Amino acid sequence: MGNRFTLTTWRRDGLIARLRARTFTVATLDDALDALPVLPSAPAPGELLPRTLASGDA
Repeated sequence: MGNRFTLTTWRRDGLIARLRARTFTVATLDDALDALPVLPSAPAPGELLPRTLASGDA
């Protein structure tokens, strides 16, 4: 396992590109997010059902 550090300046993208150009393995959070599968679409809402409130519910 390699070293971990956080770059927060505009120089981040340049450093990552230079490391990858030299065949270093660079894993970023952005890479992990891009690798996630697309979420399925939510189903359409169904028919509304009445609900009786308990005493104390407002």
